[in-house]
Parts: sequence; C-alpha cells; structure tokens
Amino acid sequence: MPRGVALSIGLHVGVFLIVMFGFPIFFEDDWEAVQPSAVSVEIVPIKDISNLPTAKQPPKPKAAPPKPKPPKPKPPTRKSEPKPPPKPVDAVPLPKPEKPKPEEKPKEKEPEPVKQEEPEEDLFGALMDKLAEDAPPEEEPDKTEKKPAESSSKTQSDRYDDTIPLSLSERDSIRSQFQACWTMPAGAPNPENLVVTLRVKVNPDGSVQQAELVPSQQGRYNSDRFFFAAANSALRAVQMCSPLRNLPPQKYDTWKDMELNFDPTQMLVGR
Repeated sequence: MPRGVALSIGLHVGVFLIVMFGFPIFFEDDWEAVQPSAVSVEIVPIKDISNLPTAKQPPKPKAAPPKPKPPKPKPPTRKSEPKPPPKPVDAVPLPKPEKPKPEEKPKEKEPEPVKQEEPEEDLFGALMDKLAEDAPPEEEPDKTEKKPAESSSKTQSDRYDDTIPLSLSERDSIRSQFQACWTMPAGAPNPENLVVTLRVKVNPDGSVQQAELVPSQQGRYNSDRFFFAAANSALRAVQMCSPLRNLPPQKYDTWKDMELNFDPTQMLVGR
C-alpha cells in the first residue's frame, strides 16, 4: 500500500473520532465511557374537569336589621258616662201562712162478738167404723199351696249341679274345636312321643284366659327342638279357637280349668 494512502486513512479516522467523542478523550487519564441515564416518567390521567381546590371567598357582610318604627300613638278613647242607678222597687208583701186544721181521728170500730162454732160430728171416723164392720174377715193363707212350688224349685236345683262332670257329647264338642285349629308340624321323628299337655283356663264367656305347659314338660320344651315346635303349635291352636262355643254355663266350675292332651292320633279332654 502506498504511504500516502495509509496516512490519509489514518487522518480520516482521527477526524472521525474527534467528531464523535470530542477532545477530552485524548487528554483524560481515567476515561470512562459516557452512559446514557434512564429517566422514569409517570403518566397522570388528565380529566376534563379540574380537581383543584376552590379559593375561599370572603363572607359577605350581613345587612344591618332595619330599625323598628316607633308605634303610632293611639287616639284617646272616650269614657262612657255612668248609667243612672235603677229605681228601688217596692217590696211585695208575702201572703200570710194558713194555720193547719186539726185532723179528725177515725172512730174505732167496736169488735164484733165471736160466734162460737158448734162442734161438728166426726163423720170421717163414723164412716171408717162402718166400713170396718162391713168388710169381710181376712182369710188365712193356705200353707199347703207353697209346698208344690218348693218341691219344684228343689228339682230344678238338683238338675243344675256344678259337680256333675261333662258329658261325652260336651267333651267331644270341645275336642273337635281344638282339632280344627291344630296343625301338627310335619317331618318330626317319632310323632307318637310328641304328646303335648296344656293347662287351659277359660273365662265364663268361653274366651281363653291362660294356656301353658304342665310343669313336667317345661324342661323338655327348652332342650328338645322337635318338642319345642309341637308345643308351640298346640299353644297357637288354643289361641285360634278362642272363644269356645256351646259350653254349658251351669257347668262353668267344671270346664273353667282343663288339661288338653295334643296327640297326633287322638286328643283327650280331661281335668
């Protein structure tokens, strides 16, 4: 490269540096690069109506109250002339009071003489005496007539004796009613050994008051499940048949307390 060209380029570069950075760059020892400073700008919204405080105006002086006008003098009133006093009126004399006349006393009447009543005849007593005389003599009751009535009542009481036991027909009627309500549980082994005995108490109207196992079978009721089922079926039958029908009321002492044997083959009613 020619020397003149290199010198020209170096001069141009130097001029460019002087224009860009100025002369202090070449004379300061500790030169620092100039950095632009950041500036924060806050934008405040501008409103159509300004919100500046209004200047206080000085208070207006109050107008002085008007002076009261002096009252007008009232015209003097004329005093009315006094009225003349009324003329006195002559007093009217009061009438003289009349003297009361003495009252005349009524004359007392003389008492009339009391008439003595003549004794009346006792007609009622005489009439009763006459009726008693005319009445026929009372007849004595015949004691012999009561004897047949007494004998008939005795025969009736003999018919309705509470100690007479139930007849065969009455026992069969009670047994047939319980048989119709009883259902023996099926499938139990040895049904002939499952005989259930209940003690039944009955009210006078035929309704069952109480039904329970006899004491000798209560232990088996809790230990044997087949006997347990048979006993429950018998207890249900007694409750279903209540009230019993066609019971002789005159023999209530006989059938009020019964023992019933529930057997698969037969049922016997006893006491």
